[in-house]
Amino acid sequence: MAEMLREAADEMTAAAEYYEERRTGMGERLINRVQLAVARIEAMPGIGAPSSSRYPEIRRHAVKGFPCCVVYATEPVITVIAVMHTKRRPGYWMDRMPR
Repeated sequence: MAEMLREAADEMTAAAEYYEERRTGMGERLINRVQLAVARIEAMPGIGAPSSSRYPEIRRHAVKGFPCCVVYATEPVITVIAVMHTKRRPGYWMDRMPR
């Protein structure tokens, strides 16, 4: 089972609240889609695109239907580092990477 950093969980919650304010049910839909993305990652850790050639163990996987992706580490265990908007502040999560 994948681990999720507290910061990533907080991002997911904040995004869900944002979408829920705009349209009833969208917040829950986002959470469900993130959970589906994480389930796919657990089943196939290599599914996501590498985040950079410098850190091949850090990958991103798109969340279907939303402009966000799950950023995760494959080593030493699958860890969700961020649930990030794809058009804002790229790389802000870099200080969360496992050592």
